Amino acid sequence: MSFGAMVFNPTAGRGDKSSAARRLVEVLKSLGAEAEMLPTRAPGDAAGRAREALQSGAEFLAVLGGDGSIREVGEVLIGSTIPLLILPAGTSNVLARSLNIPLDPFEAVRLLAEGRTIALDGGRADGNAFFFMCGAGMDAEVMAGMHVPSKKILGRASFYPAVLKLLAGYVFPDLRVEADGEPLEGGYAVVTNIPHYAGKYVLVPDADPCDGLLDLVVFKAKSRWELLKLYPRLVRSTLLDHPDVIHRRVRTVRIQGPPTTRFQLDGDTLGNVPVNVAVLPAALQVFVPKHPEPRRGA
Repeated sequence: MSFGAMVFNPTAGRGDKSSAARRLVEVLKSLGAEAEMLPTRAPGDAAGRAREALQSGAEFLAVLGGDGSIREVGEVLIGSTIPLLILPAGTSNVLARSLNIPLDPFEAVRLLAEGRTIALDGGRADGNAFFFMCGAGMDAEVMAGMHVPSKKILGRASFYPAVLKLLAGYVFPDLRVEADGEPLEGGYAVVTNIPHYAGKYVLVPDADPCDGLLDLVVFKAKSRWELLKLYPRLVRSTLLDHPDVIHRRVRTVRIQGPPTTRFQLDGDTLGNVPVNVAVLPAALQVFVPKHPEPRRGA
């Protein structure tokens, strides 16, 4: 019987996750695995709980929570052979969507026995790791201004009023971006490792999370109206075909702009530009379904 630990955020998404965690531990036991329950005690505590599990000899780590908790635990596991079992329980579950991990944690937990592991790429933004996206500009401001109680009640729907409120008075920064040394300019920049963006949308349909590269998308738009006109293309997954959207596959990116411009990693606003981003090839072992191709839509 294998031994592991389940790190979970009791308040991620909607409702208390403690009851779900107990039931998931029972499912793991039926699959031949013991798992210690390690609830987080404060924001940013998931990494510390993950380190505790490793010190106890855990052979796998499960995360029941959102993308932020996954990022914290994943950073502790970078470069190790200990696999991560993602049990989606957040608001958007962006990484799970792109890796074709079931969004129901009671289905996802079975990947420990029925799935396979992949070597997922990550990225490093200055001193912090991420596993699907670094965004500089508008989305970081949206995340910083999110009303947590509304997020718990409305889920993903809470993002739409937040975006509209921001756009009403938002001044797009003049970003200067270096993509493997190539100079680019725009009002918003995203460095991603996966197809999905902001939940169900597909920003980079051909993004490969295991190819040793990151995908840079720079939006030339510097007004709310220019950006809003691109929304139908985002819905249809054809955004990269628009002439005002630049796409590059890169290993390193430097984003500069006004010092008040924020950046976010995997949904958490962490700092201000300038920020230097570099790919971390094969950073993290992750359980996924046995199907060879990650999900491209839905």
